[in-house]
Amino acid sequence: MAIRVDGRSIWGQNGNEAVCVTKTNLAIIVAHNIEGATSTEVATVVEGLAEYIRETGYQ
Repeated sequence: MAIRVDGRSIWGQNGNEAVCVTKTNLAIIVAHNIEGATSTEVATVVEGLAEYIRETGYQ
């Protein structure tokens, strides 16, 4: 189930599992949490990676 959607990202959660999908102009980053990781941790890492990609000009 989607729990949050904005212009760049979609977050979903089902029980202990979570997914985060984030886009840049040329890339789509998809992450699924592993056991022991929270959806917040997954989203923080994926959003940080997407922001790094945008800042380096890859977009």
